[in-house]
Amino acid sequence: MKKKIIISIVVLIGFFAIYKIGVKLYKAYLFNKIGENVEIRSDIIDYTILTDGEKDLKTNDLIYVCELRQSLWDTSVDTDTIQILAEQNNSKYKKFSEQVKKKIDASSEIKNLNLSSLNFKKSDVIGPLCTLVFPDTRIKRSLYYKLLSQKYKIDTGTIGVIDNSKITKEDLIEYRKALLIEEKLRLQF
Repeated sequence: MKKKIIISIVVLIGFFAIYKIGVKLYKAYLFNKIGENVEIRSDIIDYTILTDGEKDLKTNDLIYVCELRQSLWDTSVDTDTIQILAEQNNSKYKKFSEQVKKKIDASSEIKNLNLSSLNFKKSDVIGPLCTLVFPDTRIKRSLYYKLLSQKYKIDTGTIGVIDNSKITKEDLIEYRKALLIEEKLRLQF
């Protein structure tokens, strides 16, 4: 009788252990699947922003928003504030942001990933346009970096390192606007 009770207890403990291991494995699988979907989603969004941006935007359209984003990186100024200011400064940039948001919200690829809790905001375009890097190599791949390096033959993500006499008049105007707003924002926050 004692043997049967001991065997029953051992079997119950064994089933309980198998159940716990199964639950842990299933949770790990779900976590990995969600992580993969988030990566796929961000890759789709980055690709959409970069390809559409390359067609629709020029260096001049990105100087204001990208210089602000980079200069205010380590401050309490959030990207939504920068997005609002950039849209007020440049109607072409505003139109681009709105078009990309509509396109991504309507994307069947992203909807199929079932990640409705991860909503795309208009300010999310700032990352791929201004500060995107390859995470493993840390090589910059933002559209702003690409356009600056093509136009001015520099290997930096900011126009601030270029001699003012070599910057086009339109780009210099945008850069100076960004510097003025940066000063005001630093005082405000």
